[in-house]
Amino acid sequence: MGGFLSKWRAKPSTVEVLEKIEKEILSLEEFREKNQRLQKLWVGRLLLYSSVLYLVTCLVVYLWCLPDEWTARLIMTLPFFAFPLM
Repeated sequence: MGGFLSKWRAKPSTVEVLEKIEKEILSLEEFREKNQRLQKLWVGRLLLYSSVLYLVTCLVVYLWCLPDEWTARLIMTLPFFAFPLM
């Protein structure tokens, strides 16, 4: 019975199908743009927080863990200066 009734139903026209596809494409593009903005925001925050953590760690090591001699102090801080360049 369902197959018989489906024959009488009006099928969507080509224009309606194309409009529906266009709306879906626009919504997907908006979704992609929104996700890209959020991803850039998260990456920026990650870089900021990791940089702050790195600087705080450098400061703690500089103030508490370094020896009194300048040559030894320079040798111990050298990895902190070389690591960001790698």
